[in-house]
Amino acid sequence: MNIVFRRARPEDDPQAADLIYSAGPEAIAYAFSTKKHRPIDFIRWAFRDGSGVLGFRNHRAAIVDGRVAGIGAFYHAEAFDRLSRMMVWQIIRFYGIFKCPGVLKRAARLEAITPRPRRDALFIQNLGVAAGMRGRGIGTGLLEDQIRKARSQKLRRCILDVAADNTRARKLYERLGFCMVSRQNWPFQDGPVQVPDHIRMELIL
Repeated sequence: MNIVFRRARPEDDPQAADLIYSAGPEAIAYAFSTKKHRPIDFIRWAFRDGSGVLGFRNHRAAIVDGRVAGIGAFYHAEAFDRLSRMMVWQIIRFYGIFKCPGVLKRAARLEAITPRPRRDALFIQNLGVAAGMRGRGIGTGLLEDQIRKARSQKLRRCILDVAADNTRARKLYERLGFCMVSRQNWPFQDGPVQVPDHIRMELIL
């Protein structure tokens, strides 16, 4: 199987957006669902828009047979605050003045369990692989490609957050050398779904 890793493009939607959703469906549904909006619609819009945490500019795609088989967001931790501010503006634009306060509140709660990473790190988010392509090295390849780049840029660590109940992803990260450094418990009971606790993992380079 030939896998090509490249920068994501706007035209990679909707495959890429579906994979981003699969990376954390409970958290995404909690933050971005309203009576009038599906969370996947916001992800697709934000991905094509390009800016913010969900924008295509932050993502790398794994291409197999001309299709997006994997996706992941990789960026320096120093960009965390800037990208978060961009997503606030995206939420306002997409949901409108009346719906955005609730979405912003729920998004802020999610950010509280995925705290700002250390500035000497590559931050990894939104890692997803197509269901029929899992177990073929696509996620591993995406991560290894970016870990090599982080080392070449003299970064000190790679950091990511994973749902505590996502044992398959945790085993992949552990195989690559990531270790658990903290666990953030989800304290809220409101919203359309229950968000799982999150584990922060770190790879020292």
